[in-house]
Amino acid sequence: MLLRSLVLAMPLSLVLAGCATAPPQAPAPSQPQDQPRPEVPAKAPADAPHAEPEVANLTPLPSLLLIGEDAAGRYYSMVAKATFTIEADGRLSLADQGGGHGGEPVAPHADMQDQSMSTECKPYGAVANQRTTWFPYTGVFVRGGTLVGARADGADVAAKALTEHEGAQMLYTGKDADATEYYYAPCVGAQRVSTGWRLDRYLPDGGQLRVRADGRGGKGQTLELKIPKPFAPFVLVRYQSGAMIPVPMRAVLATVDLAERRVVMQYQGTYAVEPAIRKMELRLIVPGSRPSEGETAARHAERTQAQLRDLARCAPPKGHAIEPCANPQRTPDPLIFYSSQQVRERAKRR
Repeated sequence: MLLRSLVLAMPLSLVLAGCATAPPQAPAPSQPQDQPRPEVPAKAPADAPHAEPEVANLTPLPSLLLIGEDAAGRYYSMVAKATFTIEADGRLSLADQGGGHGGEPVAPHADMQDQSMSTECKPYGAVANQRTTWFPYTGVFVRGGTLVGARADGADVAAKALTEHEGAQMLYTGKDADATEYYYAPCVGAQRVSTGWRLDRYLPDGGQLRVRADGRGGKGQTLELKIPKPFAPFVLVRYQSGAMIPVPMRAVLATVDLAERRVVMQYQGTYAVEPAIRKMELRLIVPGSRPSEGETAARHAERTQAQLRDLARCAPPKGHAIEPCANPQRTPDPLIFYSSQQVRERAKRR
């Protein structure tokens, strides 16, 4: 099913208003080859049942918010980017996210609305990769090398080579292709590359990409690029009902620039418009985080581990975009919000 394009005008802090297009589909043989040209209204639809949620970005990561629709209904789509520096030993360290020589920015509002430049490679990558409201796996593009393997949770992850599609996009066309395959624009920052891959799943924190640098005879150095663990961007969804539900973001794109020695991870998460959301807070768990003001180190560690456990229990969406954990009826780990002592006291009062 082709998805309808809408726009959500919400320029707040680091959050950039953007427009959403359909996750592009590989047409079946009986379907026309033309991709849909999304409409770009100037604001959210007039028949929206309630006010747009407030958005707060509590991280250093640049982000934007889209709105899309599929068979499961209308949903918000949060996009965020994290730029890492490749150290001499292949370790990835979080770079300054401020743009320039630091982090890769998200596409500006004007470019997001310009359909003529969707697949052009710019310093922020490609608009098409950031306007798509959902990807069901992680795409990988490498400048100056080749992806030779990927691992997640201690196991190898299949990486499938992408094929050029309509000149400026790439998607998987093998015999075991999904009924709906999603395309990417093959951009590593402002550089277009000729090869790309998609994994069979999302690359998690702690996941690893094995990349072989170009060299004489194709035998350059192989780097083991490992995403830090924990590195967990998530959205705390505050519903109008009062429920506070943490929902993970998924790594939908990894671009590796061996010449510039940097890796950019694009994360995305989707949250149903109904039931009504009051506020969406983009948050991030990283190694070495410190307690909040007035919080003990023990309580900080307890809360962080509870949050990571809770996010890890959230299965990824299948068949449609909306995260199953984005549900106000879900009961998150109580240690996220209360100390163990408070949890015991609350249990006694029941």
